[in-house]
Amino acid sequence: ITEASSINSMNQMQCLMIFSLFCLSNSFSLIGSKELETIAEGGVVVLPNWLGTDLVRRMKKDALNLFESGFFTPDGLTNTALSKDKQGFAKSTDRQTFRGGDGWYDKNAGDLSTREEFADRMKLLREELALGLGRPTLIPEGTRKHEMTYNLYEP
Repeated sequence: ITEASSINSMNQMQCLMIFSLFCLSNSFSLIGSKELETIAEGGVVVLPNWLGTDLVRRMKKDALNLFESGFFTPDGLTNTALSKDKQGFAKSTDRQTFRGGDGWYDKNAGDLSTREEFADRMKLLREELALGLGRPTLIPEGTRKHEMTYNLYEP
């Protein structure tokens, strides 16, 4: 049984490696090898229209509707020693942030399907970067690990 489970684990690992190589060398990749190299060297990569104009348009509409509906709250650099209400955040001086009552996935706020589409794309990117950069810690989900918010900065 131990030998069989070891073989099964090896087969799963080989399948994952083949899939990873396929993704990194195929047109399904979200970023190319040149971009991975730039990031690995500490550089910044800008990919115009990476999200697509339709998704960006829907995200802007979602954010504005959420803002107008009162789902944004003042936010700033947090002093964890104080509760948020004692830190003096104000609409006139700090950014406005949407996190949602249930976070980014709040089904009772705005256009959840648009936010989920963005989140799915970001998850694919994290997976590709984890494999391409040898950074497996980019993949797991968890509390405060992959925060997504809308932010509005007023003059």
